[in-house]
This record gives sequence, C-alpha cells and structure tokens, in this order.
Amino acid sequence: FLVYEDTLDCVLYQRSADFPLGVPANIIFYSALTYMLAQQCGFRPGELVHHIGDGHCYINQLDGISEYFNRPKHDCPKLILNKAKDIESYTIDDFKLTEFQSESKLYFPVAV
Repeated sequence: FLVYEDTLDCVLYQRSADFPLGVPANIIFYSALTYMLAQQCGFRPGELVHHIGDGHCYINQLDGISEYFNRPKHDCPKLILNKAKDIESYTIDDFKLTEFQSESKLYFPVAV
C-alpha cells in the first residue's frame, strides 16, 4: 500500500493468475480491501495497480472468453461503503454497489 497526500493506493503482485476465473475475483477483493483500509486510516481510496507474473487461460475457457469480449461494455459500478469501527468489523451489509449493470452468467470450466 502506498500513501500520497490523502490517497491510499494498492499495488498487488500476483505470481500466477487464471484470467477468466481468478483475476476478476482478485480485482473485486483487493479493490474492496483498498476502500476499507483507506476508510479506516482516513484516506481516500486511490488506484489498484495489479501486476501479474504468469497470466493464463486454458483452451477449454476460450469459448467463454470470446463470448465475454463480444458483450456490450458497461461503466464500472460505484461502491458505497459504510464505515465499520475497525478493519475486522466489516460485514457484507456494509457494502453496496450502485450503477451496476450485468449480463447473463458466463460459464468457465476449472482446469485441474
């Protein structure tokens, strides 16, 4: 985490990343964590910089990836976060997404 003036940024390095399955979940989790820590420390949430060492997708995920890239693009939703008394006191009820637009569910097989 980096602080510049009144902003908290998060720099994440991920050694290995499954793009269609793991990366979206990691972006959501570390973005939320950045918001939580910034709020608890009195900063504004800044950027999430995500470095990936080995980014990959599997051959059996290509149809889902192709479908994803052919879907309409939407603006990012906004996160409203109620302030908890400390970093360990947040509950799911403290998080609210607004301006969220969704397409139908995509299915990606997990490669084992």
